[in-house]
Amino acid sequence: MEEGGEEETVGGSWGNRTERSGNKRLKLLEKEDRISDLPDSLIHHILSFLPSTKQAIQTGILSKRWQNQWTRVPVLIFESTSKSDKNFSQFIDRTLTLHDCLKIKKFHIQFDCNLRCDPHLTSKIRFATRKDVEELILNLCPLDEFRLPKFLFNNASLVKLELFKCSIGYNVRVSWPSLKELKLECSQDQAIENVLSNSPLLHTLELLHYSCSDRLVIASKSLKKLVLGELNLVNFKLSEFKISCPDLEEFEIGTLEFETIENFDSQSFAIKILGQLQVVKMLKIGSWFIKILSDLEVEDLPSPLLNCKCLTLDGTNFDEHLRGIVCAIRCASVLEKLVIKLDERRKPNDLLDLNDCRKNYWNLNGTVFNCSVSNLKTLKIIGLSERDEKHKLVFNFVEFLLKNARVLEKIIVILADYGTSFLFEVSTKLLSFQRCFPHTTIELLRST
Repeated sequence: MEEGGEEETVGGSWGNRTERSGNKRLKLLEKEDRISDLPDSLIHHILSFLPSTKQAIQTGILSKRWQNQWTRVPVLIFESTSKSDKNFSQFIDRTLTLHDCLKIKKFHIQFDCNLRCDPHLTSKIRFATRKDVEELILNLCPLDEFRLPKFLFNNASLVKLELFKCSIGYNVRVSWPSLKELKLECSQDQAIENVLSNSPLLHTLELLHYSCSDRLVIASKSLKKLVLGELNLVNFKLSEFKISCPDLEEFEIGTLEFETIENFDSQSFAIKILGQLQVVKMLKIGSWFIKILSDLEVEDLPSPLLNCKCLTLDGTNFDEHLRGIVCAIRCASVLEKLVIKLDERRKPNDLLDLNDCRKNYWNLNGTVFNCSVSNLKTLKIIGLSERDEKHKLVFNFVEFLLKNARVLEKIIVILADYGTSFLFEVSTKLLSFQRCFPHTTIELLRST
């Protein structure tokens, strides 16, 4: 009896302990589920940061309270992820039918490149404009450019607009009084003048893969950043290119292609562009411009002075563009930050310039660039690799700057290779150079 009683007592005690521990776990889970105690407005704000509306809808499985939270999120992002996603348009329509937010902050539609444009896309855009959309992104990628509906051009709520493979048209009347950022990938160059003259608050304009025929005039009193990606100039006239933006602070230009232009003077064209950028403080130029600067240096021709404080040379080959780098530094007398992005896609040419550069350019006494590097504080080199021999020219260039730049505070080198031996070689070499400014720091990073 005593043994049985003891067993009953033990069993009862174990059961009580189990019940108490279960209650503790339940209470702990209740305490950990603090996100459900958040107000609806904060939950909607959190859901607006998800990559897509589909993921926001999927959060409805968390609890009954979460089932309809997505319907009041002011961000709608639709991206087709499958090349055979035939139900993509129907999914958007069903989502818009259930959406119950009075105002939309962001509306983004992206079609797969192999899907034809949705024939009912206009109604979807109208849905967004009726809810005073602020940020509209249409990345359609159809076989033919989608002609935008006219009601979109008379919109007072748009703050940011990105259009890819969309046709603006020449004769539309534009009224975007609140627009601040515009990114376009199309070929209506004459429409740009119409857009700029009717967007009084526009401060950022990006033209990507842009075709220009006859002329390109960019005139704006409000524009602060201008990006010209891949420009295709057809029957272009040098006199018909003009940038008139008195408050422009940042300018980027990539590659240029010229079609059916006889006897076109590329050097004069480059000089004209750079000459119109005297107010720009941040300048980024691609390999085409660096090559032009190299030619000017070789031919000992004058080049326009640059007033930029930050200069980025994109797609640089040190062996081919070394003289262009030299010319750019000489032109930018107030330069404080120099960023050189090496072109990792191309193999270097022969290194016949190496000794020539050491003799004529990297003057250890600094007589060539003494005034040009007097303000340089930061040097950043991106994409240094041991797969070619160009890093030897980079070392020589860095050595010159360390010996002659009096206020150089930081050198950042981002390596394209992950080898420990190359990391050791670079660090050993850079640390061995004599420094004019004793407090210069050298930072080595690996590209991600």
